[in-house]
Amino acid sequence: MKNYLLIAITGEVIGTTYLKSTNSFSKKYISTYESPTDFELFNSMTAENIEHQSPMYGAGIVGYEKVLEQGNFYMSNFSDVSFNDARWLPGVDEETLKADGSVRVYGTWKGVSNA
Repeated sequence: MKNYLLIAITGEVIGTTYLKSTNSFSKKYISTYESPTDFELFNSMTAENIEHQSPMYGAGIVGYEKVLEQGNFYMSNFSDVSFNDARWLPGVDEETLKADGSVRVYGTWKGVSNA
């Protein structure tokens, strides 16, 4: 089964250097979910003021505590997790359709449910 995750990491500076450094940060953040998982690194990289559109049905926008709870859920309940075929793109403002300094990624998650 293929699952998709969209992660947008925002910042105030737009440009090639910013996109490269954010892309590096994003790759590291996503790698915390891949086997072997690294919850401590995930936790240390997650900002306390995060607002995240949860992939869990009905959860909506969640904050820091729920992000950590959901991250721990996925990391604890799946094994052999990989993220492949990543397509990194600059994020855009939904109203102006201009680059807003965020980065988004589309790719294929694979893993085995431990349930």
